[in-house]
Amino acid sequence: MEDFDFKVFKCVDLAFSTIGESEKQSLQLLLEKRHKLSGRDLAKYPARLDSCLKEILGPSVSAFLRVHILENISETFGLELEHGGTIEDAVNVARSKSQIIRAPIIQTSHRGGA
Repeated sequence: MEDFDFKVFKCVDLAFSTIGESEKQSLQLLLEKRHKLSGRDLAKYPARLDSCLKEILGPSVSAFLRVHILENISETFGLELEHGGTIEDAVNVARSKSQIIRAPIIQTSHRGGA
C-alpha cells in the first residue's frame, strides 16, 4: 500500500500536469529550488504549498491548480470536500481518514466463567 505522503504527492503532480509538461517541470523546479518544497514535503507542508503557488503563479492559476488538487485528493481518499477549501484542510482531512482506516482493530475475548 502506498504511503500517505506519496498519495498526496501524486494528487499534486496530477494537478500540475493540467498546465502542461514543461510548465509543470518549471513549477516543480521553482518549488524545489526557491522554496525547498518537493516530493513528499507537499503533504507535510500543504499551507506552504498553497502560498508558494499563489506567489509563483498568481491568484487565478493557483486557484485553478488548487481546484484540481482538491478534486484529486477527494477522489484518491474518498472524501467530500467543501468548495473553496484549502489544500491544508484537504490534506488534514485525508490524513485523519487514513489514520482511522489504518488503526489496528483490538479484539477482546469474552470467556464465560465458572
